Amino acid sequence: MREERIELAGLRFASNRSYGGEGEIKILAEDIKRNGLINPITVKPGTDDVADIFEVVAGRRRVLAVTQLGWKDIPCRILEADEIERAEEIAGSENINRLAMHPLDEAKVFAQLLETGRSLEDLAKQYDRKVSEIWQRVQLLDLDEGIKTLFREGKISLHTAAMLKSLDSEQQKTFYEKYKNDRNKIETWEVSSFISKIRQDKLYNYIAGKDCAKCAKRTFYSDKQLFPELKGGEDDLCLDHDCYIAKWQKLLSAKIKIAKVASKDHADVNIIACEDDSIKKIFGKSMTVDGIEYTVKRVSWDARPEATAKKGYLPCIYLKIEHYREGDKEEYEINTKAMYWRDTVKEKKPNDPQEDPFKSIVKLLDMPKEMAEQSVAIATEKCDKKNKYSMNSVDSKARDIRSKVKDRVFDQVIGMIAKKPDDENVIDLFLEYFISRQNSGKDRLKQFLGTSDIKSLRKLPVNKLFAALYVTTFDSWSLPDFDDVDKPGKQRSRMMEFAGVTNAEIKTMYQDVLKAIMPKPKVAAEKPADDKKPAKKKLPDAKSIKKVNAAKAKPVKKAPVKKSAAKGKKKKRTN
Repeated sequence: MREERIELAGLRFASNRSYGGEGEIKILAEDIKRNGLINPITVKPGTDDVADIFEVVAGRRRVLAVTQLGWKDIPCRILEADEIERAEEIAGSENINRLAMHPLDEAKVFAQLLETGRSLEDLAKQYDRKVSEIWQRVQLLDLDEGIKTLFREGKISLHTAAMLKSLDSEQQKTFYEKYKNDRNKIETWEVSSFISKIRQDKLYNYIAGKDCAKCAKRTFYSDKQLFPELKGGEDDLCLDHDCYIAKWQKLLSAKIKIAKVASKDHADVNIIACEDDSIKKIFGKSMTVDGIEYTVKRVSWDARPEATAKKGYLPCIYLKIEHYREGDKEEYEINTKAMYWRDTVKEKKPNDPQEDPFKSIVKLLDMPKEMAEQSVAIATEKCDKKNKYSMNSVDSKARDIRSKVKDRVFDQVIGMIAKKPDDENVIDLFLEYFISRQNSGKDRLKQFLGTSDIKSLRKLPVNKLFAALYVTTFDSWSLPDFDDVDKPGKQRSRMMEFAGVTNAEIKTMYQDVLKAIMPKPKVAAEKPADDKKPAKKKLPDAKSIKKVNAAKAKPVKKAPVKKSAAKGKKKKRTN
């Protein structure tokens, strides 16, 4: 390797860094201007047809920085002989170990080095990486070009990119078409949701064997360090779909044989009945095991498999994935059973009217119908009324209000318990219930006593201490639901018994809190009758005025006065 200054016009860039990783060139230029170029760049001679041109192997950012400074040439180390063959390796040493190189660009460098015959183990030692990390990045090169674009734009993370790698090319294109115009970052849950509707090669504990523990073709590998940029807790996914399917077929082969041996009717069975779509997401509508093609059917609640044969029922292998938790660890187990099943065609029925989520709230508010409707309308003004399953739906709003009311009433009941006098029976309550159940109730202790400090608790009277510990066993679910609060014969909860509060009192509390937190409808008050403005008098028109004047001008005839009969009669003479 020799060193000399080469004109910038005689340099061209290598193609192993097609995007990103250049950092702040302006900051680097200022540093070079102040401190000078500390390290020369590395170049290699051009080919015979461009012998006067040198290709930059390492130092792209430095070239761009000195170009901004107006330099005409730059100090270079020129590779010679066998060094030229190691140009990609030298470029990788600088670029990969430097901050801000995109994983896809790292993948390209690693792939080029692997093509020269280097092993994953050699590259891991050279670049201080795990074998799994290098393999994972190389796998990213097989992603759909559209998804690579989303990855480079920062819309998906390294983990979600690897999750999408588990899909085939057509499914990846479908994902890209769906999200290509999305301006926001695509969250992990969105990717998980998309994959779960198609297929997700999750490494269940009954699928992952000893060979999987040493396999680098999975998202978490054996030490869960395949994705150092990620937090723990994500699903471990297989990136080798063919191997994954082969493991499933091997497992199902053994399970199906056991089920067939249990029943002679099932010797030629070709139906797999499942409770959910887990198997369909992996195999589709059919799968082949031991050369036999099985149709995968999802059973409905009204057509669940039967243990014994019935008219119209067909033999099937009932397959169910059991899920349970042991401590902090989730466990899965797959079970198969020889059963009988019938295919039912569901009749299309009109959608049942949805229960009004505010029904119980309106009932407790106990206000006129018009006011109640206005109150609910205000509460649900900005809610999503189209999608009842959204986080901002009317159902969700009603649940939030019920929960808020119950929480506040719960706190009131706790306050009532706190004011109760000491009771010897508290110790019995504690021994009976608390010892049989492990609880952590520091927050409740602080609310009840003002402290959860052990030293302070020990100074308390025994009755008061055990009362506080018993209170830690309560939560807002100890209160009745809105619909149950005034049902006759409804038993009071332990919390209500301890507080000495009745259902009627709880109902009143619910109503008071509801009225305090529910929006108040604006009802226009009626004005008093005295405030009514007098009606405007209608002015007479010309025709009516003329009639009135004509009537006044006519002489009025006097009616003849009739003489009374008594006045005209003569008095009778009396002898």
